[in-house]
Order: sequence, then structure tokens, then C-alpha cells
Amino acid sequence: MATPRLVARAFTTGPGEGGGGTRSNQGQRLSSLKKNRKKARLPGAAQREAAASAEASSPADRSPSATSTPVVEIEPPLVKTVDYANDKDPNARGEDGPHMHAAPRTPAIDAETPEEEADPGTSRHLKRKSSTGKNDANAPGLNGSSPSSTAGQEDRDAEPPATPKQRLPQRQPSRRWTRMQRVGSLTDALWRDNEKVSARREVMRRAASLKEELWFDDDEHHNKYGAEGISQDEQYLPLRGAKKDGFGPVKNVGQEPRFLEMVKLFFDRAAQYTDIDPGMLEYMRGSHAVYRVSFPFQRSDGSVEVIMGYRAHHNSHTTPLKGGIRFSESVDLQEIEALAALMTFKSAVVNVPFGGAKGGVRINPHDYSEDELERITRRFTCELASSGFLGPSIDVPAPDLGTGPKEMSWIADTYATIYGDNDVNSYACVTGKPASFGGIAGRLEATGLGVYFGVREFLSQRLLMKRAGLTPGVAGKTFIIQGFGNVGFFAAKNIYENGGHIIGVSEMNSGIYSSQGFNPSELLAYVKENDSLRGFPGAERVFRSHEVSKILDMECDVLIPAAFQKQITSENASRINAKIVCEAANGPVTPYAEDILESRGIAVVPDLILNAGGVTVSYFEWLKNLSHVRFGRLTRRFEEQSKDLMLQAMTYEGRALDLAPRRRSNIIKGPAEIDIVRSGLEEAMTTACEETMATSRFHGCNLRTAAYINALNKIQSSYENAGNLFS
Repeated sequence: MATPRLVARAFTTGPGEGGGGTRSNQGQRLSSLKKNRKKARLPGAAQREAAASAEASSPADRSPSATSTPVVEIEPPLVKTVDYANDKDPNARGEDGPHMHAAPRTPAIDAETPEEEADPGTSRHLKRKSSTGKNDANAPGLNGSSPSSTAGQEDRDAEPPATPKQRLPQRQPSRRWTRMQRVGSLTDALWRDNEKVSARREVMRRAASLKEELWFDDDEHHNKYGAEGISQDEQYLPLRGAKKDGFGPVKNVGQEPRFLEMVKLFFDRAAQYTDIDPGMLEYMRGSHAVYRVSFPFQRSDGSVEVIMGYRAHHNSHTTPLKGGIRFSESVDLQEIEALAALMTFKSAVVNVPFGGAKGGVRINPHDYSEDELERITRRFTCELASSGFLGPSIDVPAPDLGTGPKEMSWIADTYATIYGDNDVNSYACVTGKPASFGGIAGRLEATGLGVYFGVREFLSQRLLMKRAGLTPGVAGKTFIIQGFGNVGFFAAKNIYENGGHIIGVSEMNSGIYSSQGFNPSELLAYVKENDSLRGFPGAERVFRSHEVSKILDMECDVLIPAAFQKQITSENASRINAKIVCEAANGPVTPYAEDILESRGIAVVPDLILNAGGVTVSYFEWLKNLSHVRFGRLTRRFEEQSKDLMLQAMTYEGRALDLAPRRRSNIIKGPAEIDIVRSGLEEAMTTACEETMATSRFHGCNLRTAAYINALNKIQSSYENAGNLFS
């Protein structure tokens, strides 16, 4: 670190004039000052001796009648923060790069400065003498230490020893002006006042990403880890906004990993069972490319906002890449990267030839009009397409949280109009479109129906059900569904229609429970009319918004979290009263929670399988857009005619079959597009479940690890077959 400069300023005054003098005297003083500035650049040891000698002067020399009065002033050099302990490039420190700032200015202290005027908040003071010329016993020394006679004062004023985390001097607030220091990234526009944060006060320190709302009290952290546990340049932010209701109980990042770290932990557990080269595993573990964009947006009232958008490409072992686009205030980069990784592994598990991607825009769609949402969507589409993150053979988005067929049609229209002039397949740039705009029948129900197919397959496994203390099959089992969107509703609807009892349902601001069960279709109609589950007739217990997560604690056979990630954590895993947990959402169970559940004998069916219905049907829609023909259009009538001829040729005891017209029509009916889609989805989900169960039995691992093992082996096989062209 650069050495501060000592500048000695000598002012000569006439006898009894206290600062007067002729012009020649003033010129001499200026000339002397310039010379002294050039000579006063002293190294560290000499600098301390000069300061000590200046302070140790006799009382006669320090009187106002002296011919000269030396004033010592330390000027701050420009300091660059470098992590020498870890030998890291400072440019790698987050989005902001290295921190360049001036060292704090220490107030000049002369012989006449009263001791009580010194800044009590500073950690370093110049050594002073009392008016009698003797050392003041209460004054700290030049090096920041206190006299040995005051042990209590020493504990309070002593500077902690230098550690690898503390490379900079203590920051001092300026008394001349207010200096605002930027905190966070350039686009976050978060600033702090050094004058206000110098004193010790209760602040909330950011423990993870800005959008996860994971905060803890710094006073508690200080008491736990000590003064050396927090580095000098660590950033502090005030708590922004109210806590989001319904997004899970996670509060301490020290107990639960972030979403991206969750996926990596699951990845590492499965990697131990493979023979894949460690270097290739590291390549599969992270994202290949990440795109972040911000653009100004003028709202209908004339105000301007800055919109943040993200897109992550996790793995391109096969193309195009596939993943949804979500509109949510919780969107941040680590969440997008985690979801992109899950898309890679989900696609591999269900044998869909897509790589993994994910995107998002950090807005609350309920705060914008339809016209504003359309303009935001079209602008984001242009940003993605112009940067190589959108195209039928490159990256194919789909609906996600906060988006639907309407937003997908805007994306397709924008891409086809601006970039698809010579591309007949331009409308294949996105899936999840309306059926009249190149979409496919059954896409809306795809994820929820896939959840049902997966639950049905796993509940039919005798060994799994025996360990859970249940009989095989869906019929007669009790289910609780957390989340009543498209995924939760269609999963509950198909379970109900096949004999399951839906005894509990929750959504963002309410939840209901009844041992007699509910009809999901009646619940959906009630929610559309009342915008809440509260007041539904027949509910034995109602959960309000502040206690909606307690529905997870209710007793049932199968618990299906279909809302958001990190809903079952180490904090509430011990209170789960289900026998099987089936993940319909992305990452609802944390790694530590899964360990607790398994120790209690509760099986977890992973999201890698159950949540893969959406990407499977998106694959069918993509194929339809590339072939430019509706499924079943070429073969449906032919199949009906063939079946009719077969029935006419069949006889029973020498007589022709006499069938009722309705029954005959059902037998010879050819498959429509929705029938083909459902059949293909059932095939994909059933095969994935069978492969996962086989791998679990072979390695003796849980279902999630088995699903990851299958995904990693399939991805490695793709790389082996393709070879290494540019390595």
C-alpha cells in the first residue's frame, strides 16, 4: 500500500502579530512551503520519527509567541484494494471491479487543539501532550494503542491486528463535505453516506443476492465471529422493502445455500458415482454463457424506468438450448443460472435433445398495463436476438413464472418480423404460443399432467411404497398441493380424476384444508371469482397469508410443492408429516432438508423428472413448427378407416359384431393432436421414471442422485460422440 505523505507547513509570524507580516514575509513562507513539500516524502519509519519529534517539542516551542508553528497534515494517497491473501485479480471482485478510493484524511492537530475536540469515532489519533507538557494518560498513542494503565480503554480503542481481510486503513468520515460511496453494481444505484455509517449502529448486512431477501443483523454476526470476521471493504445495505410472503422460511444464508449452490451440491453428489473426467465435470457444472442487459423504458405516465433482463446458457451439448422466460421481482443472475442448469439435466433425463437455458426480466407484471408489458417483451426480444441468444436453432424460450402464451406470441412476432425475413422456421424461435399462432394442443396442461404421470409411476413401485408404509397406486391416497397455478391445478385435477383425495391446497395469499377433500375444478372457479381460497365452503381450516406455509406441516400421504424454490428447508423439514414428497416446482427442497427427510424415512421424488413435462411438450411444438404440419393431420382418417374395416371383418361365433354406434365410434376414432401429445408425454415420463428407479437400485442412492447420474452420463455420451473439434 502506498505510504502517506507528511507535509510540514512552517508559518513565520512577527512578534505579537499572530499571523500578520509583510508581503516579503508571505512570499518567503510560500517558497518555504513548496520546498518542504518536496523534501517531506519520508518512508514509513522516518515518517513516524518525524511525527513523534514534532509532538515531543517543548512547551516553549509550542507557545503562540514562538517564531514558527509546525502543522502536520497527512494527505491521502490513492489506494487500490487487492486481496493479497488469495492472490486474486481485483478486477474479479464482482461487477464493480477493483475499489479505487482515497485514504481518509486525518484532521491536523496543533499545540492549541483541545483534547476533547478530537474525533472520538476515529480509530487512530496522533499522540498529544497536556498543557503541562506531560503525556496525557487517557490519550491513545500514535499507533492506535492505549497506555497500559487503562486496560478497559485499551480494549475499546485498540486497533485489531492486520489480517488478510483488512488491507485498508480505517475509514474516516470527512468533516468538510459529505462523500457518498457507491454500494453494489452500477445499475443498482445504491449509495451510502460515510458520515452516517461511521458510528456503530444496527444495520442489516446483505448475505446473498440483492433479490433473495436474505439478511441478518450485523451486531449478532459481530458477537459471533468477532471484529476480525468482517473485512474492511465489505458492503452494507439497509433492508429494502418488506419481506415477500409465501416465498419460504429461509432467512440465514449460513444455514441454507443459494439456489445455484443447491444445484451444484446435488450435481457434486451424483458426480461421485460416475467415471467422467473431473475436468469435463467442471465444464458441465457451470454456465457456458450469460447475458445481462438493461434498457430504459418510458411508462404510460411519462416516467422512465430501467429494466433489467438476463439470459443464461448452461450447456450446449446439443442444440438448440431450451428454457423459459419469467417476469418476476425475484429474478437475479444466480437464480437464472440455477434454472438453466436444471433445464439441461431435465432435458437429458426425459431424453429431449435440448441444451439448458433460462431467462428473466426483473419486473412485477401486475404493476404494468398490457401495452407496457408488450413493449417490454418486444424490446427484450430484440436485445436477445441481436446478441445471439434467440433463434430456432440457437435458443428457444418458453413461458415461465409471470408469462404465458400472450408473451410468447409477442416474442415470435417480433423475431419473425425483424430477423426472420429469410427464415421459414422463424416462428419456431419460441414455444408455448397460442394454438392459433403456431402453438400445440396440450401445452398449457403439460407440466401439471407430467407431474401426474410421474407421481403415478413412482406410487406404483412396490418397494418405494412399502418403505413409505403405503399400498401401491394413486387411488385412496391423500394429497396436499402447495401452489395452485397451472402446474398445481392440472396435477391436482388429474390426481382427483384418478381416485386421489386432495385434502389441502394453498396459493400465494391463502390456503385451505379439509379431511373430506376438494374438487380442484370447483376450487379453480372459486379462485377466479374471488382471487383467493378463503371462504371456500367445506374448508375445516383456513391459512391466511402470514401462515400459508404452515400447510406444509399438515399430515398427508403425498406432499406436492408446486409453487417456488426453497420451500422445505432445514428449518421446517422436521415438521413435514407426509410420507412422500413429490417436487412439482423447481428446487423446492434444499439439500440439507433432503438429508433430514431421508433420515426420517420420507422419500423425495425429484423435480428433474416431475417438472419435465413442460420441456417435453415444448419439444413437440418445436418439431411441429419445423415440419409445418399439425400432428395427426396426415394419418388420422386413414387409421379410422383401417379400424372400421377391421371391425367389419371380425365375427363372434360366426356372426358379425353388433356394437352400439357410440361404442363403435370410440373404437375406430383416430388420434387428434391432443391425443398424440398426451401419448408422447406419457411415454417420456414413464421411461424416465423407469430409468431413474433402475439407477437408484443399481447404485443404492436416492432418486434425485439417480436422476442426476443418468443426466450426466447422457451428456458425457454426447460429448464423446461429437469429439473435440477446437480443443
